[in-house]
Amino acid sequence: MQNFISRILNSDVSTNNISIFCGAGISMNSGLPTANGLLKEIFNGIGADEYINIDDIIKKLPFEAIVERMVDYTQNNDILTFFADNSLQPNSNHHFIVKMIMDGFVERIYTPNFDLLFEKVAKGYSKLFTVLHKESEFTNHNLNDKNVKLIKIHGSAHDIDSMKITLKSVANKTQIEARNNVISNAFDSGKPQVIVFLGYSCSDFFDIVPAIQSIKNSNTEIIFVQHGDVYKENDINKLEKIKEVENPFKQFSGTYIEISTDDFIICWYRDFYK
Repeated sequence: MQNFISRILNSDVSTNNISIFCGAGISMNSGLPTANGLLKEIFNGIGADEYINIDDIIKKLPFEAIVERMVDYTQNNDILTFFADNSLQPNSNHHFIVKMIMDGFVERIYTPNFDLLFEKVAKGYSKLFTVLHKESEFTNHNLNDKNVKLIKIHGSAHDIDSMKITLKSVANKTQIEARNNVISNAFDSGKPQVIVFLGYSCSDFFDIVPAIQSIKNSNTEIIFVQHGDVYKENDINKLEKIKEVENPFKQFSGTYIEISTDDFIICWYRDFYK
């Protein structure tokens, strides 16, 4: 593992051309369940597991689409305000990633997560850590702003109204162009770069996954870290599926790794700050 991290750092990609794409798995140590884990808790809590196959529903509909329907039907925002709970605190992953951003080793963070954990870490860097979270903000002008360090593709828990708008647009497959623009900008092939995926399930198949699949002739290298107990490594473009989901990175070069996400980040930290 140490050699692998060193290879990334010693490649032709300069350190400031590394970005990180974080899914829900990055926040598990902060007390947040994965998207699928949270849905199962909700369905079990209302007794829905007696009437439906929860796993089948989760496989067919993105988390955001299911949440939007729940909120719209019940007129209850509790599931949305949950992500802004003050008791949720950043874990070492959030602290390390923000440190890499502020030290210039990483360019920016992309995430579909709603929580405010990165913002809590970056509170002291507000002028240098601009956050985009509204679809109306996802313009080329804003996306090319060097002070933009965090892009929350599906909205943010600090802004419930805009969060509802984004959830509805994901559920109804509307306003996709704005989110496509984020992905297109992230994978811009004008320069060699690396995007490291951490804690991501590849289940955003209404918007993010199709946008990734549409990218052609990109110089972006993918490092996809899948949480696992036993270390495994493979070329990303050789995999048909990542877990049970179709692999959206077949047209990219890069590496798929199974390892404890925490161990990966610890090793990365040691290599950067040894």
